[in-house]
Amino acid sequence: MNEQAVRPGVSFVCPVYNKEAYLEAVCAAMAAQEGGFDREFIFVDDGSRDRSVEVVRDVTREVRLEQMRKDFVANASHELRSPLTVISGYVDELAEDRALAPEWREPVADMRRQAQRMREIVEDLLELSRLESGERPPQWEEVLPSEIVEDVVASFAGLAGRRSIVLTRSSHSAPAVITDADRLRRVMENLVENAIKYTPEGGRVEIVAGPGSDAGTVLEVRDNGPGIATEHLPRIFERFYRVDKARSRELGGTGLGLAIVKHLAEGMGASVTVASEPGKGTVFTVVVPAGAEHASGARPAS
Repeated sequence: MNEQAVRPGVSFVCPVYNKEAYLEAVCAAMAAQEGGFDREFIFVDDGSRDRSVEVVRDVTREVRLEQMRKDFVANASHELRSPLTVISGYVDELAEDRALAPEWREPVADMRRQAQRMREIVEDLLELSRLESGERPPQWEEVLPSEIVEDVVASFAGLAGRRSIVLTRSSHSAPAVITDADRLRRVMENLVENAIKYTPEGGRVEIVAGPGSDAGTVLEVRDNGPGIATEHLPRIFERFYRVDKARSRELGGTGLGLAIVKHLAEGMGASVTVASEPGKGTVFTVVVPAGAEHASGARPAS
């Protein structure tokens, strides 16, 4: 066997001659574990009969650590929610107090902004935790993508106008799909809001809906903003990852928006990708499958 086929971190490698029986035994053993395994099947021909070699790597520790991280984030966010609400309430009262000394108005206003930002971060972290845990399963229904696009454009027309951004939409016979309308709308809202925020005044943002493969649909959010350097693209959907930290803080936001977008999309069987080039703008593409397998329990399009 070619040694390059065996990856680093392998726990053990063994030849298998009765593949079906062996797989049944291995799967039963895995089901009994609290952690998990990463498996790779390699088929080789020794000239007389086919043999299979299974590479099994124990990832129990990684699975447990990832679950601990998720639990910590969820618990910490929940515990921070109440004290932040109290702090924000007092700061709001101070900010509205006409008797507040003039020299304190700007510091209190800054405290108010930062408290609000912290509350938004906590809410987004809780939302991520809910999405990761599968607490809210998708609500399947027949959706017309063109209607989602129309609603999103209407929602952000005011923001685009204030920033002198030309916001347009176009639909090229995008078919109806079975998906979660609320999740899809939130995905598009987040992407469009980002595009408007990061596109310079006088720029252009366009939402395009069209047919995809296998009766699905493809939605794109295009802008002619500054673009994103290639080295940032692989990490763009990570939580708290910012391409331009100074610019992001100036425009607000929690740094969790695109991470939420990814989880929302994947939770309904869709995918989201990004393509960009510095100086030429950015395109976010959302591919939504037809969802025919969910048709029996889906609500019809309104």
